[in-house]
Amino acid sequence: MLTLLGRAVTRTASAVALLALTLGLPAGLLHFVGNPLPSRLPGPGDIIDVVTSPLSDHLLVQSMAALVWLLWLMLLGSVLIEAVAAIRGVTAPRPRLLRPTQGLAATLVAGLTAGIFAPVMVAPLSPAVSAPAPAPAVTLLTATTTTPPVELTAVAYARPLTIPVQAAGKVTLVISDCGYEHTVAKRDNLSRIAATCLGDPDRWPEIYELNKGRYWPKVSGTTKLTSPHLIFPGWVLHLPGDAVAPPDATPVDPPPATADPAPVTPTPSTTTPPPPLAPVSVAPSVTPSTAATTTGAATAAPSQTTVTASPPPQEPTPGRAAPADSRQDPTEGSSFVAVVGGFITAGLAAGLLLAAAMVWQRRRHRYRPTLIDTVNLDDPDLTPPLSGLTHLRQALRRQRPELLEDPKPGPTVREYTAAAADSDTAPTPPVGPTGAELAGLADLPVSAGLGLDGHGALDAARGLLVACLTAGSPDDPDAQGHVVVPASTLATLLGVSVIDLPRMRRLTVTATASDAITHVEEEIIRRTRIMADHDVDAIPELREAHPLAEPVPQLLLIADVPEQRQQQRLANAIHLGEKVDIGAALIGAWDLGVTLTVAADGSATGETDIGQVAVLDTDAATTALTMLAEAHADTPTTPTAEQPTPPAPPADPPTTEQIAATPAPPTAPAAPQSPSANDQRVQVRVLGEPAILGPDGAPMKGLRAKSVELLVYLAVHREGASLSAIMEALWPDATMRRAGERLSTCVGNLRTVLRTAHPGSTGDDSARDNGAADRKGPDPIPNTGSHYHLDPALVHVDLWTVLDEYTQVATADTDARRLRHLDTAIAAISGPLAASRDYDWIDTDREHVRRRLIKLYAHAAHLHTAEPQRVRHLYETACDLDPLNEDLARRAMQASAALDDTNAIRTRLTALRQAVEDNGLDMDEETEQLAHNLLRALATPPRRDDQ
Repeated sequence: MLTLLGRAVTRTASAVALLALTLGLPAGLLHFVGNPLPSRLPGPGDIIDVVTSPLSDHLLVQSMAALVWLLWLMLLGSVLIEAVAAIRGVTAPRPRLLRPTQGLAATLVAGLTAGIFAPVMVAPLSPAVSAPAPAPAVTLLTATTTTPPVELTAVAYARPLTIPVQAAGKVTLVISDCGYEHTVAKRDNLSRIAATCLGDPDRWPEIYELNKGRYWPKVSGTTKLTSPHLIFPGWVLHLPGDAVAPPDATPVDPPPATADPAPVTPTPSTTTPPPPLAPVSVAPSVTPSTAATTTGAATAAPSQTTVTASPPPQEPTPGRAAPADSRQDPTEGSSFVAVVGGFITAGLAAGLLLAAAMVWQRRRHRYRPTLIDTVNLDDPDLTPPLSGLTHLRQALRRQRPELLEDPKPGPTVREYTAAAADSDTAPTPPVGPTGAELAGLADLPVSAGLGLDGHGALDAARGLLVACLTAGSPDDPDAQGHVVVPASTLATLLGVSVIDLPRMRRLTVTATASDAITHVEEEIIRRTRIMADHDVDAIPELREAHPLAEPVPQLLLIADVPEQRQQQRLANAIHLGEKVDIGAALIGAWDLGVTLTVAADGSATGETDIGQVAVLDTDAATTALTMLAEAHADTPTTPTAEQPTPPAPPADPPTTEQIAATPAPPTAPAAPQSPSANDQRVQVRVLGEPAILGPDGAPMKGLRAKSVELLVYLAVHREGASLSAIMEALWPDATMRRAGERLSTCVGNLRTVLRTAHPGSTGDDSARDNGAADRKGPDPIPNTGSHYHLDPALVHVDLWTVLDEYTQVATADTDARRLRHLDTAIAAISGPLAASRDYDWIDTDREHVRRRLIKLYAHAAHLHTAEPQRVRHLYETACDLDPLNEDLARRAMQASAALDDTNAIRTRLTALRQAVEDNGLDMDEETEQLAHNLLRALATPPRRDDQ
């Protein structure tokens, strides 16, 4: 909502500014100064009189007015050039005469046309169909899909638009691995196909469930099958095994053109559902910033969504590997990951995951716990840094699981020095992939100058920009690429979003293209001097022979192809920069180097058969860059809220009156029922090591690994979850039927162990050990209409106790009540959520739970002011929950100082220092100074009164 409001405000401001400059300015000049044209042509005498006469106020005003008129004409011409270029989807020419005003015009036009004309810059994935007869239009509703392949950014909110009904075409029907090409008629749907192939039109849900959520990149981009009333010619649809081929069908080999299906499950029903009706929903296209250009398509509202009508079957792009079919081995096929907004390489996906992990670590490091005064956590830093992280991780686990392993840091200075002393050559770690390699351009001479042309040139430039800024890590500074880009090019790539883009240390934005070339030339000189100082001829030789030298990462210039008189200068700079790892990627045909023609789906052709490159639209690139700025500590690190005063060594500790009182609501909720000795519910632990506890408190055996994950998932989703959501989280790559079978197996396993663990169970020890007891009784995991949940009447979860007590603390009206609920909550905590378990879906939930646990400990320590031992224990336990949190470490050291425990201060400082160094963070100097002051104060003997 805020994004839409911000764009609306930006467009309104741009429109007002354009009207004021193009219409208001001349109107004001005419009103206050008059007509600039003379009533008659001036003669030689008039000119001599003006030159020889003293300078008057009237002449000064007229001269300034003439200058303003001239600037107005230049601005008007610049606006027309930028507007025409935006509508046509091409790069605007940059006449030297209009350079003073064209930058302003480009900014205003970009702000006005963002999402309206700018999408035309990239063509849709499929070519336009031949002009058919006008067809009746049906209304479609563009909306965010619930299970995109990988979701980088939130798709625009629903907006209605109209497109023509499907034209006639052919689809491939797959029956028992045999393909048949079937001609579908206009307005055809799955109900008619079911009547033809299955003999019963009411069996269309079977076809729909077999293919729901799948998409065909070479035919319709990422447009999924989300409605049986909308199918595209060229799609490959799987039919049940008992289907028969249509009479007119032609046997063909089914092409592997579909991506992995979204995990869904059919909803049990006793009645046959009616055939689907319009309106239907379609998923966003691969490039949401692309406008529909097919014949007969209506103009789309500015929803950043592309809909193409009736795309015909598309021939495979030369050199591009088709995505693997859902029935193939998931490790085979392309190493590209489909995202909402384009395609990225597996390496770039892994880099984005590492950047997102770094964002979470920085947020934990700088968080300052506050008192609990609200039920809900509304901290802005709990928002996921990037949407779709779960889908990215799942895609990598399917294609390149080795990229999910933690990168191994190189040897330390001490290790390298010792190795160098023992041998002539010490081992040095290899440099990680460059940004060009992460973008899929490893086989192209980026360092020799690369032109990006075609409909996907801008998307490819955005992908390269994100890849360069993603490359590297704190342990691999030689791979941390830097980018130089002119402001006009950055505005073209990001549109109006460039206004809110944070400053980035690794991104240098210059005023003009000439300034960008100058920056590159200066960097060439600096790097050449570094190589001369170390007596080497190339950057790789410098890294190998002098690993302790200054890091020299790849520097990439991303800009439009410059005007003719600047091209030779740039070519010379690129030639000189090749040896010092400096290259250039230019938007447009680059005649002095290699030019790559990029399609909107990333498939690329040129002198080198590259196959496919990373492509991102404006929204996806902007979101990724914003996250990278936070991951690289380029954004301000302001605390989320002002912290309460922690306990300190002085003799007068803060009293309870100093704590901010929270007004009680009109009706306080009833206190939760905590487990007691007479509690007959099964005890489930998810804080710490997940387990189901038996009547004796020992963990039950016999749980499958996936059953434990399902237990944690249901505990986190206290109100339950749908079958499709569960299968998408736990088995995203399994076929629908296989996922349903695995879910049933895990639910059965959980029910068996839960019933065995019930205090009233009569199962013997052997049954408890193997979880084989399956006695009849109440169902601990009821299924209420394709919706599983843990029954709170039969199951008690420690996380639920913590959440309930947290609510009571926020609504309590006295400190005594708060303290009682705090102690109850803390007694239920055994560790972080699902400790030592690495689930793809758990990151955000784990951080939310961690934040609540820390606030509970901090609030309890704030109230236990009369018990310094208790305060120190609470803060030390909180530090163990989050060793990265610097504020908690400070409070723990202050609490230890109150007990004159210098060893505890040193231990906590060492643990904090080690934690931040291991995660590539920097410890605040104030923390070091605090520890020094506390230790010095404790080492100084107290002064006697008689001295």
